Amino acid sequence: MSVGRDELEKLRGVLEEVMIKLNEATIILSRLLGEEVEEAPPSWMVRRLRVWRKIVDKGGVVTREELYETAKSVGMDKRGLGGFFTGKASLTETVEGKVAIRKWAADLVKKYRGWLEKNFPND
Repeated sequence: MSVGRDELEKLRGVLEEVMIKLNEATIILSRLLGEEVEEAPPSWMVRRLRVWRKIVDKGGVVTREELYETAKSVGMDKRGLGGFFTGKASLTETVEGKVAIRKWAADLVKKYRGWLEKNFPND
């Protein structure tokens, strides 16, 4: 039996979501036990942080194609990237047509970098 790449990527996405929920539950339990715990980002922010971290690690500016590849690597479809550029935009287009991360999003990467590296070491 052969399993296709798309199915494996979907499975990885589901497992990552489970891992995030388990981590959140572990943090709650640890706090109830009176232990100090590293602050975790809200679950809705995790994929965004993973994308932002990759952009920060490339100097804060990437091409559109690099953005698409980065989004795909964390289980996002490029059609969903519009939200990064609207409202309180975390990404902006440069004069050269590249994509740059905004300071507030880069600051969140800095805040959660330890958590990201612990939970997503292969990003």
